[in-house]
Amino acid sequence: MSLKVIHVFFILVSTLMCVGIAAFRLDAWRHLGDASALVQGLIATIGAVLLVGYLVHFIRKYRGLGYQ
Repeated sequence: MSLKVIHVFFILVSTLMCVGIAAFRLDAWRHLGDASALVQGLIATIGAVLLVGYLVHFIRKYRGLGYQ
């Protein structure tokens, strides 16, 4: 398995974690009305968006690099 594949895998796992945390914290904000839950949910959402952008950038930059 190449370093490229491992890197893409960990970016995807990190993105999924951010999405999960965002959903969990925004749901907590909706039910409890806690402002800190809203802030944490928004930060996790921003992190997920940034990770997706980084993944797209990484794939475009290293497109020619093989998966070996």
